[in-house]
Amino acid sequence: MKKKILIPILVVIFLLIIFITTIFTRNKYVGTWNNITISNDLRIVKTITIKRNGKITFTISDSEKSEKYIREGTWKKEDNHIVILFNGAKEAEKEPIYLIDKNTFCYEVEKCEEYQKFYKKTLFSKEKEYIYETEKQDTNTQKEPQWENITTDKDNNDEKIDTNLDIKKDGKVIIHFFRGQGCSHSAEAEEWFESIKGEYGNLFVVIDYETWYDSNNAKLMEAVAKSRGDEVSAVPYIIIGNKSWNGFTESYEQEMINEIKSVSSE
Repeated sequence: MKKKILIPILVVIFLLIIFITTIFTRNKYVGTWNNITISNDLRIVKTITIKRNGKITFTISDSEKSEKYIREGTWKKEDNHIVILFNGAKEAEKEPIYLIDKNTFCYEVEKCEEYQKFYKKTLFSKEKEYIYETEKQDTNTQKEPQWENITTDKDNNDEKIDTNLDIKKDGKVIIHFFRGQGCSHSAEAEEWFESIKGEYGNLFVVIDYETWYDSNNAKLMEAVAKSRGDEVSAVPYIIIGNKSWNGFTESYEQEMINEIKSVSSE
């Protein structure tokens, strides 16, 4: 009789141990993370859903326009953080995520500003809100051209956009620099352009186009890339002469300098 009672008890204990182990050993990043922007009466909700199967979904909802944009990709663990690779992006364009605490992570950088913080959505946590700094930004829109609009049909107006970009201006080579405000890779490219002005500043001028908050620049980038046969999945998108680069890495630097010199001598 005692054996019959003991077996079910042992089974329950075993199942309880498995359940507790699963709870405490699961990946801390898995779940839904929210980030809410409020600016000029515009509310934008960003949601990153990290799944156990290595998939990730990044959604931006614009309440004023009743539009939703979505990107999907994969994630994997690297050292003390995870990295995201969005569908269509290059391996060099991985986006890191760092845990600050069990309910907060930083997107793109290890030490982040408020607009890069995401808060875990749980039954026990309240929705987090903050005011987005917009002193130098136009927040009429909030979208990136590589995001899929899942609520409205895209207008096919490429033929109405002039995609002929000037190669030189006042004898200097033009660097057409499509960037995103708050994008770490765009910031790296911008810093690099500044760093080479001492040596090559007499050869080039940078014309930049902010694409994340300026819908016209976003459409221009998309149209220009299409006309050149480029597949642009993210910013920065840089054009010098007849060459272009998507993203920014150290390996691009010498290529760009060589193109600046080449176009300058023509």
